[in-house]
Amino acid sequence: MKIFLLTGHRKSGTTLLHKLFDGSKGINIYPVDISLLYAYYPCYIKEKSFIEKTDRIRLVLTKSTREIEGMNIPNANKSFRAKEFIGLLFNNYKIQDLIEYDSIINALAETWCLYSGSDNNLPIVFKETSQSIYANKIRHTGLNIKVIQLIRDPRDNYAALKSGVDKHYSTIGEDQQKTLFSMINRARVDLMVAKELFVKEKWFKVVKFEDLVTKTEMTMRELSHFLKIDFSEPMLRPTLLGKEYFGNSYDSSNISGVSSKNVGNWSSRISKNEAAVIEFYMSDVMRFWGYKKCFNEFDSLDYFSEFYKWYNCEYFYYDAFLDKYQHEN
Repeated sequence: MKIFLLTGHRKSGTTLLHKLFDGSKGINIYPVDISLLYAYYPCYIKEKSFIEKTDRIRLVLTKSTREIEGMNIPNANKSFRAKEFIGLLFNNYKIQDLIEYDSIINALAETWCLYSGSDNNLPIVFKETSQSIYANKIRHTGLNIKVIQLIRDPRDNYAALKSGVDKHYSTIGEDQQKTLFSMINRARVDLMVAKELFVKEKWFKVVKFEDLVTKTEMTMRELSHFLKIDFSEPMLRPTLLGKEYFGNSYDSSNISGVSSKNVGNWSSRISKNEAAVIEFYMSDVMRFWGYKKCFNEFDSLDYFSEFYKWYNCEYFYYDAFLDKYQHEN
């Protein structure tokens, strides 16, 4: 089975791209994030029992499919029920075999096709956050896979994340500082890997969010050509299981269709010092991808030094003097 994997940093626009493929002819689409590739594998499975792994998969799949619970599945003419879907997965696959990228992806692909009444001879589209760093490794497992990496101006990317701190990210232990720290580290890696694979690998494609929302038809036609599938009109409007999709923006919950309103709008959404920190840390990859800086390096350094003071104390400071004192006494 051909696998098409859409990936990008949090709030880079991958959800929109994913929903633009919904309902397209000649492909299947797993309608929500895989989720198992970060919430189960690789971190959770270490030294866990069979029961713990089973419970974890059930938890992750139940929560990740909550958005489509009770929705009609067009090909199957039935409503989605997470309990049924998970039961089918467990009936056909052994937990001890779901230990690598290829086995997890194949199991979800085949289970979804069977459950949804889809043709498993067609390619299937998946979405998962920040998987570009693993893309080469996934490819080497033998999967017949193509990867589309969505990138975005990191200042706009952080602005989208910042708008969700109070409503969402605070519930998982992130404040604005931690969200910024996470973004500049992980998004930098995404942009670096995108640069590396974009230059070297024909199975890897990079798309800018800015192009997706301002040149939607041209971009989707280009992606259709890359994937070797037919372009169709449904690719111009985001849907979820065939129903209109209203977006997942934290500050605009009623966005219908494709919106470019937040392209380049970071200056009204984040502070000057946050933008300067991003530019200092990511200037080289921003330059490669054509995102122009607004601050000189000297000013950016001053802002970044204050930010460094915070994250060094938060994550890396170790009181070696106290340990030495205790040892000597």
